[in-house]
Amino acid sequence: MKLYENEIQPNLTPIYAFEGTKAQPIGDVTLPVIAGGKILFVTFIVVDASSAYNAIMGRNWIHRMVGEASTLDIKGDQVEARRCYNIATNIKAATSQQSKDL
Repeated sequence: MKLYENEIQPNLTPIYAFEGTKAQPIGDVTLPVIAGGKILFVTFIVVDASSAYNAIMGRNWIHRMVGEASTLDIKGDQVEARRCYNIATNIKAATSQQSKDL
């Protein structure tokens, strides 16, 4: 996705990754998201960090999309989320390294 610097608004609030590391955001950008025949403008925090995810959509987005009632009350398990994240990023890092070795 091509973004221009003038589209990114400053954000001075640090965020914390699943594994507890602190990251300083590059800034915020508001983009249209099309899902289920709806268009919502969503503000994303832009971070220069490796991640298993391109974007993380939270409960607020699900509520705004008027998602299924069963998904509105999802309870998370932080320990399991960290474990899954570490597995996903290790696989991604290993795949990336293998591509570089070729």
